Amino acid sequence: MLLSITWAMIARFAVIALFFDGLGPLLPELSISFGVTDPQFQKIIALALIVFAVFQLVSAAVITHLGLYQSIVASSLALVIATVLFCLLENAWWMIGLFIAMFGINSIGASATRIALRDLTSHHQFKKIFSRANALTQILQIFTPGIAGGLAALYGWRWAILGMVLPIAIVNIWLHISNPSQLESFNLPRSHLTLANARSLLKIRPVLVALLT
Repeated sequence: MLLSITWAMIARFAVIALFFDGLGPLLPELSISFGVTDPQFQKIIALALIVFAVFQLVSAAVITHLGLYQSIVASSLALVIATVLFCLLENAWWMIGLFIAMFGINSIGASATRIALRDLTSHHQFKKIFSRANALTQILQIFTPGIAGGLAALYGWRWAILGMVLPIAIVNIWLHISNPSQLESFNLPRSHLTLANARSLLKIRPVLVALLT
């Protein structure tokens, strides 16, 4: 039961949310490493959010082409690789590009994970599971900034980010050893998901206005 793909999807939802939440305390150090001013860094974050929203719109085509399970595993693996490269490279432009790419990669994985949980459970179960997973994640998010900041203070921001991406790699292995057969026959109408993910543009609009002004 513990190794079921449903639990793996819930774990993926949690560790991804905690990873991006943990980046918050490290943003000032990232700004210094990028060699940009605070206003310029705000625009980089705004661009990352725009990329996230745009990839939400195109995720239907990607998920339909790759398949649901493959989209989840591939996006998780790509996020881990992009994060490792981000921490290893010194070139500011490459770092900025990878930072933005991490948001686009996660956008596809986030869409696929939500669909997977819906496909694996009934509507009532999905609402119940999603609410509980979200509540647990919000509780853990209370401690994540402190842990990320502590790791950065002790070992530097690069090791802190590598430490935060490790759970994503572990969950991706979990996805490999779980049973993905329930998702392999999944077929998604592109128009349905594209319209649903269009709401992402509206959700981040107030944040973009604040960052760009």
